[in-house]
Amino acid sequence: YHSNGSLDTLFGAGGKLSTVIGSGHDEIKAVALQSDNKIVVAGYSHNGGNNDFALARYLTDGSLDPNFGTGGKRVTAIGNGHDMANAIAIQSDGKVVAAGNAHNGSNYDFALARYLTDGSLDPSFGTGGKLVTAIGDGHDTANAVAIQSDGGIVAGSVIHAHAGVIVGGGEITSGDRWALLVAGSKLIGDRYSSSWGDNRNNLKRAMPRSGAARSTSQLTGKSKVNQSLQSPTL
Repeated sequence: YHSNGSLDTLFGAGGKLSTVIGSGHDEIKAVALQSDNKIVVAGYSHNGGNNDFALARYLTDGSLDPNFGTGGKRVTAIGNGHDMANAIAIQSDGKVVAAGNAHNGSNYDFALARYLTDGSLDPSFGTGGKLVTAIGDGHDTANAVAIQSDGGIVAGSVIHAHAGVIVGGGEITSGDRWALLVAGSKLIGDRYSSSWGDNRNNLKRAMPRSGAARSTSQLTGKSKVNQSLQSPTL
């Protein structure tokens, strides 16, 4: 759209476009703009049996970027079940990070994938470019992802936990909780309906090495770029 809300007729077909990714349902869940104004979208594509991560990159005129994936499109199976990308972020080096969920056969876990600038999976991230993390004992879904100034990756959303569940050594109570995944450490806290505000001191960080849960009002734990397990300092 132009700034006045009218369609930009130089984009796609009269300001609109649609793209077939797979043979079934395709849906965009997130969009990001690169520094060169190329547009990257992420969501899912149905492969006939389940959903996979799906990304596409467009040039400024709305045409698919032939230098990304296959003809501008990239589909990634994270696990053996339904996978869905809900959020996307662009690193300063042009790498693309997608976050969402992957079904483990019983429930959903946090799922992330990182792609090189040509759309191929980044082998230096997680396992072959993919990372799946169980946060609680139920459905876990990442709905947001952000890149820190040092290249750290932070993903977050709501998880559902039951009473007595131990997450990385820290006990949490039943109900929905906001969860942040930071380099293998897990930040568990109350579910907030507004901004973090003064409630940040209610967050608990489960340390992956010591297993000791701590409360903190300063979220200084940083995700390493290669997703190795590191214990962030308070």
